[in-house]
Amino acid sequence: MSSLPDDIKLKAEAEFPGCQVFLDDISGGCGAMYRVTLVWDGFEGMNRLKKHQRVNAAFKAEIAKMHAFEQVSSPILAC
Repeated sequence: MSSLPDDIKLKAEAEFPGCQVFLDDISGGCGAMYRVTLVWDGFEGMNRLKKHQRVNAAFKAEIAKMHAFEQVSSPILAC
């Protein structure tokens, strides 16, 4: 049985080929709140709303299992 973080990473790799995915548990340890940062060149030219819609659609099933989901999506890694 896989964990929610594993499911998120696998889904990210499938939905956003070649992406970098960074996953942070921001729940304080209970595993119900995550921040997902996706860096994928396919986001190039998309406005924030389109990126968020694309990510939310991709993670619909995983988001349903969480208390909170925060996303950062970018075509380049910002330092």
